[in-house]
Amino acid sequence: MSAEGLSLSLNVVASGFLVTFTALVLLILVITVFGKIMTAVTGRKDKASGAGTPAAPKKDAKPAASAPQAAVVKEDGIPGDVIAVISAAVAAMMGGSGKGFAIRSIKRAPKTKEGRPAWSMAGLQQNTAGF
Repeated sequence: MSAEGLSLSLNVVASGFLVTFTALVLLILVITVFGKIMTAVTGRKDKASGAGTPAAPKKDAKPAASAPQAAVVKEDGIPGDVIAVISAAVAAMMGGSGKGFAIRSIKRAPKTKEGRPAWSMAGLQQNTAGF
């Protein structure tokens, strides 16, 4: 290969890298700006309704075990440790005080019309909400 051919090859490779990375940087900037615009538009609604961010857990909250426990009706096939985890999660989300709520029954969520479990659909919607 001659020196002229090598020089031409290096110019083509360098210009290819330059065009590719310039396009990627511009794409990143466009997506970032679009994301900030969408956050600003949807953020106003979330701040107004108070649903924008979850409340911070209270540090002086008592453990859920000290709350009076109602008899939980469980569906067959749900182990007791799963019920304990669900109860702890509900208590944590409700502030851990154990006052003002009681778990009366635990049932499996039916599959949605799309054929997916309800929690799967909730996760899918949460992870694709920005699109």
